[in-house]
Amino acid sequence: MQLAPDVDFDEDTHDVEPDFGQVRLTDATDTYYYGVISVGTPSQNFTVTFDTGSANMWIPGVRCTSKACLQHNRYDHELSSTYQPLNGQFAIQYGTGEVRGFTSQDTVRVGGITIKDQPFAETISEDEVFELPDTEFDGLFGLAFKSLASGGLVPPMSKMIEEALVDEPVFAFALSQGHRSFGELLLGGYNELHYKGDLRWMRVIRSKYWQVSMEGIWYGDGKFNLLSLSKDQDTSAIMDTGTSFLLGDPNSIKLISRIIGADFRTGDMSCAHLSDLKSFWISLGGFKFEIAPEHYVYRDPVKKTCSSAWVPSYDSPFWVLGDSFLRAYYAVFDMKEKKVGLAPINMPLRHF
Repeated sequence: MQLAPDVDFDEDTHDVEPDFGQVRLTDATDTYYYGVISVGTPSQNFTVTFDTGSANMWIPGVRCTSKACLQHNRYDHELSSTYQPLNGQFAIQYGTGEVRGFTSQDTVRVGGITIKDQPFAETISEDEVFELPDTEFDGLFGLAFKSLASGGLVPPMSKMIEEALVDEPVFAFALSQGHRSFGELLLGGYNELHYKGDLRWMRVIRSKYWQVSMEGIWYGDGKFNLLSLSKDQDTSAIMDTGTSFLLGDPNSIKLISRIIGADFRTGDMSCAHLSDLKSFWISLGGFKFEIAPEHYVYRDPVKKTCSSAWVPSYDSPFWVLGDSFLRAYYAVFDMKEKKVGLAPINMPLRHF
């Protein structure tokens, strides 16, 4: 695959020129990140969360009268000369809420890349979880594998790869930490300047989610594997930029909560003794990764309270490692080779 002739690609750093493939991500209270895309001709702009835990793209439609839609930018396909109807029904349930709508097709632009005839969903109803002030972004841009997509819609990244719009079938996240700081999503490459050491590559065990094997969790220099309390024998975890925290087996989370002094049900904990806490270590794909207290304790910038990022999950067949984990690492997702690479992040903190 080749880039357009006017695009510079660096074989050494796997990086592309600043206006191609790079999307600036805004950190909203360390719980989610969003960037800007445009849809239609002429362009209509939307903020979306780039979600490795789902595969569909959706934005609010002008026909949607839910409060969440009325508070956000809505897409009007009648204003676009490149719109085409697909006439399919769309409904998807997330961990926190549901959206419903119908399928459409139009030109989508992201990070300087133009995707023609991209299928997506226009919502006609959205649950209250997507309302302001909790949700600042308009829609969602799925980055999981095509097999996860609802309605058989081709995800944008898959379409970019199929149509040779990117040089490499990879994308990479550098998530920032700090309200209103910003990070980066790079489509079609990764930047060796944004991490320290070497990437540790883990094989995706089921190419639906970005799911890798998970062998254990330890606290500090302790020898007891907290994962041994899990009810599941074959434990795995998914890398999910669309989830804020760390979701896992309730038995393991209960002990983790006790260790760090957090309430198991609410996650509430004192901010007074954070300096006494130690790091956790998680083994993924045979490699151990550190999660420091600054990442597994969430400090609310408005309420000035602290809570644990370790959250019990009662219905997920795997652990979900969200932004609390991923912001500590530069994360590279390879769709062709079906692998994920992680290395400690090396990116200066920048604020608006």
